Amino acid sequence: MVALETLGLSLGAQAPGFVLRDSQGSIVSLSDFKDAAALLVVFIRSGSSQAEYILSVLAELFHWYQLKGLAVVGVIQNGFGGFTKQGRENIAGVGEKTGVTFPCLFDENNQIAEAYCANGLLEFFLFDNEKRLVYRGRMDHSQPGNNIPLTGLEMIQAIDSVFLGSAPLRSK
Repeated sequence: MVALETLGLSLGAQAPGFVLRDSQGSIVSLSDFKDAAALLVVFIRSGSSQAEYILSVLAELFHWYQLKGLAVVGVIQNGFGGFTKQGRENIAGVGEKTGVTFPCLFDENNQIAEAYCANGLLEFFLFDNEKRLVYRGRMDHSQPGNNIPLTGLEMIQAIDSVFLGSAPLRSK
């Protein structure tokens, strides 16, 4: 049996670089977060029916941590054949409506998703201040249809461990 961790970035791996545009056309790169105490890269598949709900929960969960030095960036994967102008505007609108205070970037060719080995509808990659991977996984046990509320408990514990200097919690 193959360990899941070998199927993607291993704990301790450096964050793959990226240079992507946000919904306003501004360029954002990994180097923009060089001074962050920690970096959370969230991959969201475009066209996901839960994107608005997920972004609203993320905005609420991560706001306090952002004040403490956590940098967050959402990477919107190209899930359905390209980003139209209307699709970009819809994502920007969702960000504004949900109170997201972090950039949402467009991964046109899924090259960044491939570099991070992100292949789910929603995946989280948490890096420490040296941009080494310390957590790869989910927010919590909630999944569509299982009636478990989305609390973000696993992500909160992972972020807390980074700020406390603890060992990584899990990878997938």
